[in-house]
Amino acid sequence: MQLATSTIQQSAQQACYFHQQQQFAQAWAKFSVLTYEELTRMNITGQAADCAYRVGQLEAAEELFNLALSHLRIQDPRALSYRFNLALIYFQRQQWTPCIDALSKVQRAHPAHQRSAELLTQVRLLRGTDKDIKLALVALKQLLKKEPLNRKALQLWAETRWLQNESDWSGPYDAALQVPGHETILVEYIQKLTSLNLLEQAQQVLTNYAGRGMEHASSPYYQYCAALLCYQQGRPVDAQSWLAKLPPAWLASYAIGELRIKVLLANGETDTALTLARDRVKASPGKRVEQGDWALLATALKFSQCDDEYRRLYDFDRFVRVMPIECPPGYDSLDDFHQSLISQLDSLHRDKNHPLNQSLRSGSQTQGHLFRQGVADVEALENAIRQQLTHYIESLADDSEHPFLSRKAKDILFTGAWSVKLREQGFHQNHFHNEGWISGCYYVQIPNAVEKEGQGWIKFGQIESVQTITDTADFMVRPRAGHVVFFPSYMWHGTQAFTDNNFRITVAFDLIPG
Repeated sequence: MQLATSTIQQSAQQACYFHQQQQFAQAWAKFSVLTYEELTRMNITGQAADCAYRVGQLEAAEELFNLALSHLRIQDPRALSYRFNLALIYFQRQQWTPCIDALSKVQRAHPAHQRSAELLTQVRLLRGTDKDIKLALVALKQLLKKEPLNRKALQLWAETRWLQNESDWSGPYDAALQVPGHETILVEYIQKLTSLNLLEQAQQVLTNYAGRGMEHASSPYYQYCAALLCYQQGRPVDAQSWLAKLPPAWLASYAIGELRIKVLLANGETDTALTLARDRVKASPGKRVEQGDWALLATALKFSQCDDEYRRLYDFDRFVRVMPIECPPGYDSLDDFHQSLISQLDSLHRDKNHPLNQSLRSGSQTQGHLFRQGVADVEALENAIRQQLTHYIESLADDSEHPFLSRKAKDILFTGAWSVKLREQGFHQNHFHNEGWISGCYYVQIPNAVEKEGQGWIKFGQIESVQTITDTADFMVRPRAGHVVFFPSYMWHGTQAFTDNNFRITVAFDLIPG
C-alpha cells in the first residue's frame, strides 16, 4: 500500500528532524516506511542508512549505504562516510573480504583517512592470509615510524609478532619509551610483560627506565608498574610500599584499585580488602558492575571466612552445570560430528603461540567471533549449545537481589565465541570473563590424561596469581567430549595442565541477556 504524497513528505521531514536531533530510533521508524525510490528521489538515502546502522538494522543499512553510494562520485565527501560505515557493517559481521574491499576504496580516494587505514590493517590480520599479514606488518611498521606512541599500532604489532612466535614483538615498545609522552605506554608494556610472566624482562625495562633520571623513578606511572611487578614476583609487602607512594587521586583508578585488593589479600589484610571489594560493587544507578569486581569480592569473602555470603555468590552446585548436547542433524553420530568439527577448527588455528593478555598457555586460540564466521559445523554446534542453554537458564531461580540470577532472561546474545587447542602441558590460568553474564565451554576432544589426578580438569573458585596468594580451587569438573559446562562469568576458573600427546580442543563462549 503506497503512502499519499503528503504523508510521504511528512514522514521524510519528521525522519530528517529526528536524525538531526540524534533520535535515531524515532528517525528509523519514519524512514523505514518509505520506499527506496522515495528515499532516492528526496536524496535522503544516506540519512536513512545511518539511522538503520545506529539502531542495529545492519541488513537494511547495508542495502541503503550501497544505494546511496550508487548515486555518488567516489570523491564526494559523503561517499567517504558511507563507505567507511559500510566497512564497519562488514566488520561486525566478520565478512573480511568485502570489508577490505570497502576500506581499500576509502584509502584510494582518501589516503590520509587514518581510521580506515588502521581498521584495514586490523582486518587484514583477522583474515590472516600470509599476504594479509605481510601487508599489515608493513603498514604497522610505517605507522609506528611516524607515530611511535600509537597505542593501537603498538598493540597490533605486539600481538601479531607474538602469535608468530617472533622475538621482535616488544621492540616498538622499547623504542616508544625513548619518546616524550610515553608514560601510558610504559604501563601497557609492563602489564603485557607481567601477564606473560616475563618478569625478568619487566624488571630490566623498569631498571633501565629508573636509571634515566629522578623524574622517571618518582613518576606515578613507574610506581604503579613497580607495584604490579612486585606483586607478580610474589613480593606483596614491597608492592604495598610502592602503592603507598602513589598520589591519592591515582587510587581511584580501576586497575590500581584491583591491584590494591589483591595486594591486601596477599598480605593477610582481609578486612580492608573486603571493605574495598564491597565498595567496588556498590554501583550507582546505571553503572555497570564489572564481572571482575564480583570475582574479587568472592575471594575477599572466602579469605574473610564469610562462608554463607561466599557460597551464595559462588553456589557451585546450582550455578555450574554439565550438560550433554544432542547430536546435530545430518551427522551419523556425535563422533562423526566431532571429526568434521575438528577438521574445520584446525583450519582456524593458524597461530604458533597463545594470545597476549589471555589465560591460555601452550596452545592456540582462534581469532574473531567463532559463531559469526559462517562455518557449517560451528553453526550446528551453536544451535546444539543453545538448546541446552535454554534448559540451563530455565533451571535458574528468580532472585532480583542476586548479581547473577537478577539478570535472568530468555533472550540471549553471544558476545564472543572462540576455540582453544591446548597441547601437552597446556592449561588456562585462573581468570574470569568480563564480557559475559554466562560463560561456557564445550569439549570437542579430550586427552586420555583426564582420567588421572585431575589433569586437564576445569577448576573453579581459585584466584589468579597463585604464586603470590595461597588459594585452592573449591570445585572441579572432569571434562567429557560432547558435554558443555555453563557457569557465571564472574566465577574464577582455570584449567589444570595435562601430560598427554593428544590435544585438548574446546569451544568457549560468553553471552549476555539480549
